[in-house]
Amino acid sequence: MFLQGVVFTFLPLLARERGLSAAAIGFAFLVLGLANTVARFPAGWLLDRTGWRSTYAVGGLLLASVATGLLPPVGSRTSMLTLVAAFGGVSGAAFVAISVALAGSTTPATRGLVMGGYSTSMYLGLALGSFALGPVITGHGYTVGFTAGGAAGVIGALITAALWATGSSHAARRCEGETSS
Repeated sequence: MFLQGVVFTFLPLLARERGLSAAAIGFAFLVLGLANTVARFPAGWLLDRTGWRSTYAVGGLLLASVATGLLPPVGSRTSMLTLVAAFGGVSGAAFVAISVALAGSTTPATRGLVMGGYSTSMYLGLALGSFALGPVITGHGYTVGFTAGGAAGVIGALITAALWATGSSHAARRCEGETSS
């Protein structure tokens, strides 16, 4: 959500600086929202059949990070819309994977707490992306700010991958201990 804090907050300002109208900016967000929504259905279907939660989550976060960093340098409106659609699609797939993994990793008795914590973390990330990069963009421009946001997303994705791998190895050892008992 840190990435979305950057994109949702500062893309309209970047687009306005480049001469896009309010209607064109609204259309860009329509494209982003539709891509995010439409991507969730096939992502959920594929997750159910492959079980590749970590691949979709981490891959989606990495691709969204790259898309964030690439937004300021794109020149044409078509390129921007394509990049915004890609950002929306990979974000949608990543969030489905994260949600499914979190819901599946807890007991029914604590699922509401876990998902509530996830929702809270999402809004906190959205706020932090806006808050943290406002001064960066003001002082150093959109390219530096969006690149910093993308870099933070990459770091977050790598930490997520490491935690996922550690959690998977702990779960595997726990299962091995249960079967050998």
